[in-house]
Amino acid sequence: STALETGVYYYEARVIHRDQSVHWVRTQGKVFFGEGHVPLRMLGTMMDITDRKESELALKTSEGKFRTLADSMPQFVWTADSQGYITYFNRSLLDYSGFSAEEIEREGWLPLVHPDDLAESIRLWIESITEGSEYLFEHRLKRADGEYRWYQCRAIPQRRADGTIEMWVGTSLDIHDSRLF
Repeated sequence: STALETGVYYYEARVIHRDQSVHWVRTQGKVFFGEGHVPLRMLGTMMDITDRKESELALKTSEGKFRTLADSMPQFVWTADSQGYITYFNRSLLDYSGFSAEEIEREGWLPLVHPDDLAESIRLWIESITEGSEYLFEHRLKRADGEYRWYQCRAIPQRRADGTIEMWVGTSLDIHDSRLF
């Protein structure tokens, strides 16, 4: 119906081949109209996009498995984009901090860091992002009840085929008792 209004069509659909296999196709094109805006013919292309759709599904499945695994871990697990901004954090971080997901997304992780550890933590994180090197630092993180505990924070860059950083994957491990010992 939109194609009859705009003269342009685009959609993706599943088709069943004779061998009963299911394939995805993308079709797009233009509708040509005659007098009185009566559609006369359509001209366009159709492309098999099954491989792309299967890759997208595999990626979603993989991401779902990663999040399920990360949420089951007592350590904090998080990801950041290539610029260092947090894009994901597991349930353990929310439970520990008492922050909502929205607060962490808005404020980041800096409000959790002890004021005495903040400057060095930021300096090393920026250095890691700039150089593309592993981030490793021990700092105190604030628990929901106000107590600070020592954590070893580590992040490694995940790179694309061309070597550029796609994202950072990080963990924070509670080392409070061993550090005090």
